[in-house]
Amino acid sequence: RQTSPTLRWEAMHDIWRSYDGATWERVLDCAQWGARYDFGAVSDGRQLLVVGGFSLSYPAEAPMYRGAWSDVYQSTRHCHGGVVDCNQAGEEWLSQMPVGVQETPWGGRGLMKLATLNNTILVLGGATISTNPP
Repeated sequence: RQTSPTLRWEAMHDIWRSYDGATWERVLDCAQWGARYDFGAVSDGRQLLVVGGFSLSYPAEAPMYRGAWSDVYQSTRHCHGGVVDCNQAGEEWLSQMPVGVQETPWGGRGLMKLATLNNTILVLGGATISTNPP
C-alpha cells in the first residue's frame, strides 16, 4: 500500500475474488507485485498476468522506467488443472522477468491494454510519466 501526502489517495496491491459478483473475499492483502495503479491485467483462461502500471513510490532496485513499473507477474496457479487449482488462482505470484533482465522490452508504462489472440498475449499502447516539461 502506498500513500500520497498531496493527493490523499493510495495505490493498492490486494486481491479479491468472487464466484457470483455479489459476495467477495480477500485473497491477499499484499501481492508480490507491489502497489501500483493503471496496470494491465489479462487472463488467457489458464493464467493471470499483471503487467506494468504506475507507482507513487518504489524501492531503488524496482524495475521502473519514468515512474512506471516495467515488469510482468504471473499467478502461480493455473486454471487447467481442475477446480482446486483454479480456485487458488491469484494467491501466489511469480515474476516473469528473466534473470538479469531489468525491464520489459517495451519499458515501463501504465494505462496499456492487454489482450489475448490465438494463444498470444498482446500489450497495446499505454503511457509513461515524464518529469520534464515539453
